[in-house]
Amino acid sequence: MRGWSGFGSAWLIYWLGDSTGVLLVTPLVLTFPNLLKIRPRVRIAEFAVLLLLLTVACFIVFGDLPLIPVRLHVLAFAVLPFVMWAAIRFGVSGTVLSTLIIAIIATAETAFGRGPFAQNTPLTNAVLLDVFFVVLSVSGMTLAAAIAEREQAEREREQLVRKQAAMEERLRLAAIVESSDDAIIGKDMDGIITDWNRGAERLYGYSAGEMIGLSISLLVPPDRSDDFAEIITKIKHGDSVNRYETVGQKKDGTRVEVSLTVSPIIDTESRIVGASAIARDITERKLAEETLLEMSGRLITAQEEERTRIARELHDDLGQRMALLQIGLEQFEHDTAGLSSQARQHLRNLAEVASQFSSDLHNLSHQLHPVKLDLQGLVPAMGSLCGELSKQHGIKINFVHHDVPVRIREDAALCLFRIVQEALRNVVKHSKAVEVGVELSGNGGGIDLCISDCGTGFNTQSASGKRGLGLISMRERLRLVGGHFSIESKPSHGTRIRVRIPVPRQNWEHL
Repeated sequence: MRGWSGFGSAWLIYWLGDSTGVLLVTPLVLTFPNLLKIRPRVRIAEFAVLLLLLTVACFIVFGDLPLIPVRLHVLAFAVLPFVMWAAIRFGVSGTVLSTLIIAIIATAETAFGRGPFAQNTPLTNAVLLDVFFVVLSVSGMTLAAAIAEREQAEREREQLVRKQAAMEERLRLAAIVESSDDAIIGKDMDGIITDWNRGAERLYGYSAGEMIGLSISLLVPPDRSDDFAEIITKIKHGDSVNRYETVGQKKDGTRVEVSLTVSPIIDTESRIVGASAIARDITERKLAEETLLEMSGRLITAQEEERTRIARELHDDLGQRMALLQIGLEQFEHDTAGLSSQARQHLRNLAEVASQFSSDLHNLSHQLHPVKLDLQGLVPAMGSLCGELSKQHGIKINFVHHDVPVRIREDAALCLFRIVQEALRNVVKHSKAVEVGVELSGNGGGIDLCISDCGTGFNTQSASGKRGLGLISMRERLRLVGGHFSIESKPSHGTRIRVRIPVPRQNWEHL
């Protein structure tokens, strides 16, 4: 009986010890990595203070320190608040580590015969000590688990709220996409369509069921495949394409003018997985622009025709009348005898006024329509213009020409003449330059014109007023003859205008 009693006592001690060890050590091993993730430094400092205070409290309660005359055996559970502190602030891992520190210190002090668990028989002391550890561990871990569960529930609730908000945002965006008048199309990196809204159905004529899963190349005319390849290249490099004007192809094969805005779609790992495109029908706008350009061309043509008519009227009618008036005054002075010297001087003055008026009419007629351009050609007419303006305004104008074709279309020659005329007029009015260079040359199937000065210059982006209208007129004239121009100018750095007009090879006979 005593043997069985001894065996039962030993078995109880071993069982309680092993159970307590498992209860203390196993959770610590499983949750120890969480302790290494404690951030920031303030929480690390808090945890260190907690362990320090807990260690001091354990030695006071379980150590029977000689400096403390009163035994604090009844305060064994005074360490429980520290376990609760660890459970609230640091979870299961903090709780288990705190309990393990208590167990180590309490066990060591009990083995040395000190503390509240060294007052009875060894069996009783061991059982009480294990029960004490179980109470601390279970209490702390239960609290930590409850707090962790509450925090997990709160995180899940917040996550659910975020998901609901994201779902509502997606629904809102989907409603906007579906109600948009513009075509909104999504595709992957292989060009396969993944999204197709009603605007796309209206623009291209395909339903979503017909297009999703097919290649976007169905919307691209064969002659515009280069545009599509250019856009794909930019998207693969992570660049966006804004308001790219091209041509699309409808279901029935008809073409439609579109303006594209394409942006890459990037996933959570910063990889480009596709692209979203917004296509807007600009057919009506293009037609309006073409109509406006056509009207602008007609206005310029009508303006030149009216200038030619007025110039002829001035030269052939008014100019001849003024010439006859001048001759009549001179003849009247010669044939009339007995006139006083004062009267003769008055007649001479009237004749000079008539002569000057006749000269002004001739100049005005030349400005309205350069007769020399029709009779002598572009180079002599342009040289004469530069010479006249140089004399009138005291500006040195260096006109040079080389390899200019002999035969030039009338509209192209008139365009170049008017551009030089407008540019030199701007120099006189705005640039304050004392020297201007005008160079006319033929090169590579076209005519190049360069007008440069070292005057005040201007900001090409904010050109306004008469100068701005002059630039618009230049651009429109060049458009009508298939040419183009560029302007280089900065304040205080002068201005350079470059113009090029194509000339057919069969006209390439130089002066």
